[in-house]
Amino acid sequence: MASGGWSRITLHRRDLPSPKTIKRLYNQRYDFKRSWRPQRVYSEYLHYLNPEPMHRLLDIGCGTGLLLKEGQTMNLETCGIDIAEEAARIAHDVSPHSDIIVGRGEELPFADESFDLVVCLGALEHFLDMAKATEEMKRVGSADARYCIVVPNINFIFWRMRCKPGTEQREIKESILTFAQWKRILSGGGLQVRMVFPDRWRWATGPFRLSLITITDFIMTMIWMTLPIRWTYQFVLICQKDKMASKLRSHNRHGMKGLR
Repeated sequence: MASGGWSRITLHRRDLPSPKTIKRLYNQRYDFKRSWRPQRVYSEYLHYLNPEPMHRLLDIGCGTGLLLKEGQTMNLETCGIDIAEEAARIAHDVSPHSDIIVGRGEELPFADESFDLVVCLGALEHFLDMAKATEEMKRVGSADARYCIVVPNINFIFWRMRCKPGTEQREIKESILTFAQWKRILSGGGLQVRMVFPDRWRWATGPFRLSLITITDFIMTMIWMTLPIRWTYQFVLICQKDKMASKLRSHNRHGMKGLR
């Protein structure tokens, strides 16, 4: 558990923006057509899930569609959803054979158990209702669905050094938690964390070109790549449905019918 007021931070404006405001802000961001990660790292996230051809993949907060494009190369049936129309437009161009939908993670427009693989990379912390979004992820996954959820770590060493956690998106809405707190949120939504990995995507882009980087860059890269997981930038959480919790919820729903 972090100390000194760092155990849980939700960074946002004094009044949380409305979904309409968030959509407008992200439309402006995606107007620059940039991605937060290079395409070649997306295969790593998918390989965590052991995908098989024709598996149905949902990317929540799909952004510019690079993960969907990677999924297409693995013969997956791919679908993405993003709150920003501009992101959806770019994603359609990047991965034209994927189904792209504009919508919110808290209100997924899909039937129960529609997907075998569910991915949410660096988006959950920006949702207005993370508990509802987690419940929706669980709902649309099949009984044996596998989930890859990437979330920020409040104990990231460089944030602690500068005494200012978070990214440039904190001006919109950004929740930054410990691993235990993220695990608790996911568990509350019916997802069980089975494995956790550090997210090292920033330097997972190929061999170093020493002639093009400074000594400082090289040192910082080495530090980043060898950080203990407790100080990593983001957690890669591999989850499955908590079947016992699902059975209890189903039992409780049926038991309550006679009381309504």
